[in-house]
Amino acid sequence: MASRPWRWSTMAVAAALLLGLTAGPVAADPENANTLTFDANCTGLGEVTAVGVLFPTPNARGGTSAFQVLDRNIVIVLFTTGTNRLAEEADTSCLIHTINGQPVDPFTVWAYIVGEPRMSWDPAQDWLDYPNQANPTPDRYGNPGVWSYMASTSLTHDPSTYYLLPTYREEGERWYVPGLINLFVEHSYPGSPAVALHSYGGRVVSFGYDAILAWTSPVNARVSISGQVETPPLEVCPSGDGLVWSIDQGSENLFEYSIPEGGSVAFDVKTTVTAGETIYFIHDPGWDSDCDLAVTTMQITTP
Repeated sequence: MASRPWRWSTMAVAAALLLGLTAGPVAADPENANTLTFDANCTGLGEVTAVGVLFPTPNARGGTSAFQVLDRNIVIVLFTTGTNRLAEEADTSCLIHTINGQPVDPFTVWAYIVGEPRMSWDPAQDWLDYPNQANPTPDRYGNPGVWSYMASTSLTHDPSTYYLLPTYREEGERWYVPGLINLFVEHSYPGSPAVALHSYGGRVVSFGYDAILAWTSPVNARVSISGQVETPPLEVCPSGDGLVWSIDQGSENLFEYSIPEGGSVAFDVKTTVTAGETIYFIHDPGWDSDCDLAVTTMQITTP
């Protein structure tokens, strides 16, 4: 990559970066604090906004200093020192005309294709509250059908028997089944950082229905699934007997834990998914569903 001729010298680029244009956090790339934003016009892409990583970090993509064009899988490489070979040269160049919103003398650099940028999914952040509710729901990247709010027809973990919860209630921001008390998946209130689930029935009555939060992967990737589940304290629900929390990839179990009333569990599961494959977060009532509310916070992230 260093052999590619520059249309604007790296020394001049360095000077431009040092002329009072100090780095600051960029919301689009929170893992890299030492960043600048760039507006540029790229051949074949038109107007784009890029994020520039000025210093090495464990999460930087494409090299010691790289300019990642948001959502287009492109970087503009200004300095090749320490480039980690993830980048491959692309037949495009970009004319940079602002840095952090400040006009600069336009200069041109070459662009490079790199691996997919880090992605993350959070069921609470991706939830669509009333009146924009949908089941299934797209993710923040616009991929359709990523989050689904579901129930089972029995206590058996069989994805072919799962169905979408049919009804939405603004109060509690809840997907539920009319006529089945407390079988739901809900956001509780706009802006809530968590999602709550409640199942129905249990072994005491020899039948039951699981509440299920489902994530259908829009990517082929290795992912980390981390978070926690909490149940109400005993002083709030003294009659509760807890629940069983499971994470399944299709019909294969990845994680299972019996949470006592007033208890909680943290999980950190890593797996490889293909686009269209579904991870199910399953709330099983256990012995009975009395006072078995489960509140979960989680994130699914690519490396």
